[in-house]
Parts: sequence; structure tokens; C-alpha cells
Amino acid sequence: MFLLAAAKSFRLSNQLELAADYSERLKLREPMNLINLILLIEIYIDLKMYARAKKILDNALYVDSANTKLSELKKRLAI
Repeated sequence: MFLLAAAKSFRLSNQLELAADYSERLKLREPMNLINLILLIEIYIDLKMYARAKKILDNALYVDSANTKLSELKKRLAI
């Protein structure tokens, strides 16, 4: 989907606010899209918005609690 590609591109070009915006738009349309949720958590960690990252992590864990990438992100957030 375009929104995911745009969010990834903006993150790679270090335009994190735009990356978060596009990723949030996709989250509204597809709240269970795990790839996007992981990307959004990583963006918010990069932006040092840890409370928001944790909230999205909780949602992502609801979608797939056994995901290894989510376990790594959980450790990064030291929850």
C-alpha cells in the first residue's frame, strides 16, 4: 500500500514526523497491520516518544503476542 511505502521512505530519509503521519493514517485504515505497527513503534522510538511507542506496542502484542520483533522492541523500551 502507498501509505506504508511512503512511511518507510520518509523514515529512511530521516523525516520522522512525516513517516509517523503516514504510518498513523495507515493504522486508522488497517489497525491490525502488524508490519505497519512495528514500523510505527520504531518511528516513535526514533522520535523519543516512548509513551506513544508503548501504547502501539501493546496494540501490536494483542495482534501477535509471539512475534519476535515485538519482543525485541519491548526490550528496547525496557518495559
